[in-house]
Amino acid sequence: MSLPEYCPWETMRDLYVIDGTVGVECEDYTGHRLSQEFIKQLPEGAGGSVKHELTYRENLAEVVRVLEQMMGRKQLKVHHILPHFKSTDIEIHVDQTNQAVTMTGSVSSPPGKNKQANIRLDDNLIDVLTGTKSESSLEEEEEVEPENQDTENITRLAVQVTSMKHHLYNSHSLLGVHQMKRRQLRKLGYQVVEIPYYEWLELPRHPNNERKEYLRKKIFGHNK
Repeated sequence: MSLPEYCPWETMRDLYVIDGTVGVECEDYTGHRLSQEFIKQLPEGAGGSVKHELTYRENLAEVVRVLEQMMGRKQLKVHHILPHFKSTDIEIHVDQTNQAVTMTGSVSSPPGKNKQANIRLDDNLIDVLTGTKSESSLEEEEEVEPENQDTENITRLAVQVTSMKHHLYNSHSLLGVHQMKRRQLRKLGYQVVEIPYYEWLELPRHPNNERKEYLRKKIFGHNK
């Protein structure tokens, strides 16, 4: 099945979201699904772009930067947990002692998840975004199992950094598509951690002690 030239972008996106949603939420469904050939014809960016979001969503980039200062780069992964949603996730794994654990390479994928590039907000990425280094210097990490981890006792956190566009107009309520994403993350075993833009913007930037304390309570207070 090929995409007709006149097929609107919005229709392509909706088909991709519906197909991914069926894969997560309708376990007993055995009917028609989008073929891999069909999905490959989708325009670049149909599943979202981590680099684009880190460039244009200042609050997301700030949260990633502060978390890396707090925890180190190997304790978080910035990617799309669910490839049919465009918004970027920050994934963190926490052990039984409520400590973040190192994720070697990419973490194990939930059922139905496609491989995604693991792009971290480091000096290399900043050079790429500012045009001082070629994009080819971004390396994709191979998908491997986490090393030396008792995966049964690991809590997987999906940190959601919202923007104003994720919410209803003049409201703190999330749009339906973002509520659906959170439902699917929970169905796959993730605990969702919310970082709403309106809370983040109220915190002073300099010094960032208040931001660190805010994130510490959000991340490590999830099971209290």
